Amino acid sequence: MRCNLSCLHCGSRAGERRGAELDTDEAVGLLDDLKELGCERVILSGGEPLLREDLADLVRHIEERGMKPCLISNGLILPEKIGLLENLPLYSAAISLDGLEEEHNHLRRNQKSFARAVESLRLLSGLFMDVFVISQVNRLNFQELEGLYGLIAGLDVDGWQIQLTSDMGRAEDIEDIRLSRAQIGHLLDFIIDKRSGALKVYAGDDIGYYYRGQFGFTGCRGGISAVGIEANGNVKPCLSMQKNEGFIGGNIRQRSLKEIWSDPDFAAVNRKERELAGRCAACGHKGVCRGGCVGTAMAFDSLADYPFCAKTR
Repeated sequence: MRCNLSCLHCGSRAGERRGAELDTDEAVGLLDDLKELGCERVILSGGEPLLREDLADLVRHIEERGMKPCLISNGLILPEKIGLLENLPLYSAAISLDGLEEEHNHLRRNQKSFARAVESLRLLSGLFMDVFVISQVNRLNFQELEGLYGLIAGLDVDGWQIQLTSDMGRAEDIEDIRLSRAQIGHLLDFIIDKRSGALKVYAGDDIGYYYRGQFGFTGCRGGISAVGIEANGNVKPCLSMQKNEGFIGGNIRQRSLKEIWSDPDFAAVNRKERELAGRCAACGHKGVCRGGCVGTAMAFDSLADYPFCAKTR
């Protein structure tokens, strides 16, 4: 949760360090447990993970245990850390970019943020790792998609993931920040149109299910093939499940990760059949989709009827 920015649209209200964080030995033990469970990839995110003093040790341990270490950063201090990163066995790195300079800096509440993010992408593209851009799209930056595409296409990155700003964290404090249904359709048309270009453009798991015969979605993977672990050891099916502490399956200081994962009540929202309603209940894809992204649906208190589906709009 510790972060060097205080973004207007932050889904977790990051800023101060989360209380009672795992120390290095506990984090290493957790990584060993993940390996035992068959984990293949570990994504280190935040807040800002580059603020964690033992980041290099954790990255090296992930790689030594045969898993792929990945990093998501806001890029603000990455240029100062590039000497460290170029000597780490990172499998991939992603930088958040949420608009052209003025709008990105507005959302990030820092006048250096855009320039640092772009500099970080240029520095990372010269290293032997996959480099991605992640963008949240909302009403404030929706009109900048074309310009943002042109910028990112010139940065020699491996892909651009587009996801939605949802009603979580600080974004809840901004009235009408989320896209309208019509704008979601335009966004998906944009992604489909750009997919034939040199830059690989991806839709995040919170958008686009089965729209125009594309964006096949096989349901939320939280608690099935993915798990989210907070810095204090709390275990959730997915870290995007922010607004309901009932999804916390336990803490690794009280129960082992294996025990939590094996608990039949853990991730019941995905592991057991969920009753759907409204458009989701009538959808022909409900048996596979299972109601869309749980974290996003939870933000709208709508676990039974997904609010952002373009297929049923």
